[in-house]
Amino acid sequence: MATPQQLQLLAPLSGVLTALDQVPDPVFAGRIIGDGLCIDPTSSTLCAPLAGVVSDVQASGHALTITSDAGVQVLMHIGLDTVNLAGKGFTRRVEAGQRVEAGQALIDFDADYIALHARSLLTLMLVVSGEPFDSLVGSTGWVEVGQPVMDVLVGAAGGEHPAPVPGDAVCSSPINLPNPNGLHARPAAVFAQGIFSDHPSAQAASASQRQIPGGNHGVADGPW
Repeated sequence: MATPQQLQLLAPLSGVLTALDQVPDPVFAGRIIGDGLCIDPTSSTLCAPLAGVVSDVQASGHALTITSDAGVQVLMHIGLDTVNLAGKGFTRRVEAGQRVEAGQALIDFDADYIALHARSLLTLMLVVSGEPFDSLVGSTGWVEVGQPVMDVLVGAAGGEHPAPVPGDAVCSSPINLPNPNGLHARPAAVFAQGIFSDHPSAQAASASQRQIPGGNHGVADGPW
């Protein structure tokens, strides 16, 4: 067994740390998508907290995911309910599949516009692949962009994903998810939680195996 290694994550923004428990959104506060930290930003450019590949970037520009070479997936989500802005106030600097370095600019955003038109500017950085981590800054206080904030333990048991088992698809009971903006972060997490609570064995399935009930195939792991 390989010895676990540490991967240091940097603050993607400057601002004031807010305890994740205090985020006014039950999915983020409940760590359903993943654990991490929250920043009330004073800067207006989201920067990469680690080196890796942009594995997902929302067309609206409000969220993206970077996957490290070791498979650690880190989601950054600017603001709350910002998907409703349909891209207004956001300028993407990167595209899916692009390799980025730690500290590289990812998304510029108009903080004044978002503060006026979205529910909150609170920005999340979450480890969504399940690895444990140690916080280097606590849950409150001030951070500067590029400051080390987390040490992720790569290769720890908590971050390992069991290999998918071939077999029939597992279907949940019907889950109603009315949402005019589609299956983004919070409804996707609620959807996944509903499937897994009905069928614990589905937790071992890969993203490609998780099926939307009713025959419409899809994944419960995003988009964000």
